[in-house]
Amino acid sequence: MSRRSVNRLRNGGLTWTRSGLERWRAIAAPGAPRVAPFPEDGRGARIELQSPRSSCGIEQTTALRGGKPVRIEAEVRCELQGSASDSGAALVAQALDARGRVIREWITEPILVARTPVRVRAYLQTPEGTVTLRVRVGAVRSRGALDVLGAAVIPILEPEWRSHALAIPPAGPPSASSVRRVALCVRDPGRRLVSLLLAALDGECGRPRLDVLPAETSLAALERYDAVLLPEDRLPRGLSSIGALLRFAANRVVVVSLPATASASRGAMRVRTVEQPEDPMHAYVTWNGPATRGFALHDGFPFAWEGSTPGAFVQRQATRTAAFKALCDRWELSPLLKSLCNTDAASDRVVGLARSTDGGGFYVLDLLPLEAPPSTLGEPAPLMTLVLNLLGCGVGGLGQFCVPLATEAEFRSLIREMAVRFRGCRVHDADVPAVELRDQIVSFTGAERSVRATSSAAPDRAAPDRGWIIIRTGRTTGDLESVYAAWMYFKQLVRMTPHVCPYVDALLSSVRLAWQPLGAAWEATGGFRRGGGAARPEALSGLREFLASCNGRLIALIDLVSAPHERVRVVGSGPQRAEAAVADWMPRLWHSFGPAPGFAFTPPAGAGRADRDAFTWRWHAPPIETARGDAVLDDPPAADAHRSGAAVWRVEIPGGDADFVARSIERTAIGATLLEHLIGLHAGLVAVNRRPHPVEFPPFAPVAPGEALIVPAGRLFPRDAAESA
Repeated sequence: MSRRSVNRLRNGGLTWTRSGLERWRAIAAPGAPRVAPFPEDGRGARIELQSPRSSCGIEQTTALRGGKPVRIEAEVRCELQGSASDSGAALVAQALDARGRVIREWITEPILVARTPVRVRAYLQTPEGTVTLRVRVGAVRSRGALDVLGAAVIPILEPEWRSHALAIPPAGPPSASSVRRVALCVRDPGRRLVSLLLAALDGECGRPRLDVLPAETSLAALERYDAVLLPEDRLPRGLSSIGALLRFAANRVVVVSLPATASASRGAMRVRTVEQPEDPMHAYVTWNGPATRGFALHDGFPFAWEGSTPGAFVQRQATRTAAFKALCDRWELSPLLKSLCNTDAASDRVVGLARSTDGGGFYVLDLLPLEAPPSTLGEPAPLMTLVLNLLGCGVGGLGQFCVPLATEAEFRSLIREMAVRFRGCRVHDADVPAVELRDQIVSFTGAERSVRATSSAAPDRAAPDRGWIIIRTGRTTGDLESVYAAWMYFKQLVRMTPHVCPYVDALLSSVRLAWQPLGAAWEATGGFRRGGGAARPEALSGLREFLASCNGRLIALIDLVSAPHERVRVVGSGPQRAEAAVADWMPRLWHSFGPAPGFAFTPPAGAGRADRDAFTWRWHAPPIETARGDAVLDDPPAADAHRSGAAVWRVEIPGGDADFVARSIERTAIGATLLEHLIGLHAGLVAVNRRPHPVEFPPFAPVAPGEALIVPAGRLFPRDAAESA
C-alpha cells in the first residue's frame, strides 16, 4: 500500500502572503504580465497573457530521488486561445540531476478551455540519477486567462491502477438482457448521479430507459421495473431485510448501497467511512460474473468520491467481522470489489458484494464514486462500465481493461511468456535478457501443438502454401493503445478449450500471422503526452530479415496506430481486389459486427481534446472511413512489402494520451475487432457476433450470438477462385 499521502510541494494550496506566493517562482517570456493572486481570497494564481506567443507560469522544485513513483496533479481553470500544437495550459514535470540538468521532461495534454475547474492528473516514475523534481503549471503560446488553483506531488509505493495483461477474460457474448426499465430512487433528483445515469440509460438503441423516483417509492410501484437502483442510505418499505431484498432480486437486477444493506442485515454488517487527504482510493475486482465483463480478477481502478474536507476522498467499507462472514455465507454473497487504500488497515476490505439470480442479480455497491468529477484521467469510467455491464448494456466484445506496464523489460518478458502459456504461439527474438531486447516478433501459425517457447530468430517454416499477414504496433513512442488492442486480438486466437476462438482453425488453415508488438521505445505515459519517437532501427531491420526469411509469400502488412480523434480509419495500398474488398466490406462489417457503442467522458466526434467544456458523458460509436493512399508506404519494410505484391494497410483507432486506461476496454475492443475484420478479409470473410441477439448480414444467414461467420475466399470472390483454378 502507499504510505500516508503527503504533498511534497510546499504551499500546494497557493496561499499568498505579503512577500508574495511563497515557495513558488513565477516564470514568464518577455512581455508577459506578472502572476497575481485572486482578488477574492488571496488563494491561487491568476495569469493573464496578452499575446498568442506568450508563455507564463509558476514552478517549484522538490527533492525526489530516482526510481520513485509519484502522482502529480494541478487544478486549473482557463479560457485561452492558441493555434500551435502545444498551445494551452499544461502541467510540466522535469527530473533534474545533481547538477540541475534535465534528465527527462513530461508534459500533459494542453487545455485551452476549462471554465469549470479541472484537475490535471498524471503518474510518473523518476529515472535513475534524479535528485530533484521540478513542477511547472502554466500556459504556452496562448492568449487569455489561466487560474491555477492548487498543485500536488504525492509519492506512492505501488501502482494504484492495475491490470493483468496475460489474463483472458471469459469468452462469449453477454446474455440477452431483460432490462428495459430501470428505477433510480433518490431524495435529490438534481444530484450529479441522476444526470449521469439519465444520459447512460436513454432508451435508445436497445438500451434501457431510466425513471427517477422518490426515495420512498412503494415496493408495489417498484415491482414494474426490470432493475432498481437504491443508492440512498435507507430502503423502501417492504425491503427491510436481506431475505426480502434477495426475493425482490429473483427476477430483476437490484443495486443497493452499503449503508442500506447494513440496515437490512440487522447488525450483522457494519460499514465504516474511510477518508484520505489528497489521495484517490481504489478498488480491485474479486468476482467473475456479468458485471465484470472486460475485467480480470484483481484489476484495480479508482473507487471513491470527494469528502467534506477539501481535497479529501471518501470510501465506504464493510468491516471484517465474524458476523459479516456468516451473513455472506448464509445468503451466498460473494465479494465483488475490495479496497485499495494507502494503509493496510483500510485495504482488502469489501466495498461491493454480488449474487447472481435466475432473473437478474443482487449487488451491494455504492454508486457515489460515479459522482466524482473526472480528472484528465477519466477516473469514473471503469466503474461506469461495471454498472452498465450489470444492466446489460456494457461494451463487451474483445475489449479488456489495460494498465500499461511500467517498463519495456516487463513488457518484453510477458511477450516471451506467451509462448509458454499459449499453444500455437512462438516468440522470435535474440537470446539475451529481456532488458536488452530491442525487437520481438510473435508468430501464430496453427502448426504448433505443444506448449513451448523459442528464442530462435528463424520464423516458422511449416506449411509453405500459406501466406503471411504481419501486424505492427507501437510504431511511435507512447502509442500503447495499438499494442494492447493487438494483444487482445491475438490472445483470443489462442484461447484454450472450452473457449476456443470459433474461427481460428479456418483462419490459420489459410494464412499465417506474425506480430511485431513494439517498434519504438516503450513509454507508459501515465497521463502525460506521448513522446512520439520513431521506430528503432532494430525493429526495421528485424522485420525486413523476418520477411526475407519467411517460407511463403507475404499477403499483407498491417500497421495499427492510434490517433487523437474519435473515428476509425483504414487506409491502404495494394492489389485491386484487396482494396475493393476493404472498401466494400469493412464498413458493413463494422456496422453489423463492431463493438457496442461506448459510454465515456469524451468530446463529441470531430471536437478537439483541448476544449474541456466540450467533454461530457455520452454514448458514442466512432464512424469508419476507408481510403486508398500510398502514404502508408512510409518505411523500408512497407515499401518492400508493396513491391512484393502485398497489401499495406494503416488502421487508425481513437487515442488519447491521458485517458487510455479509463477507456481501455472500449479502445482495445475497437482495435481488436478491426484487426479481426481486416485480417479475415485476406482469407475470405470472418466476423463474430459478440452481441446478445442474432445479427442480420445479407446475403448470408443470420449469425447467432457467439457464432462466427466464416466465408472462404473462393466463395466470397468466385472470379478469383475460377482464375486461379
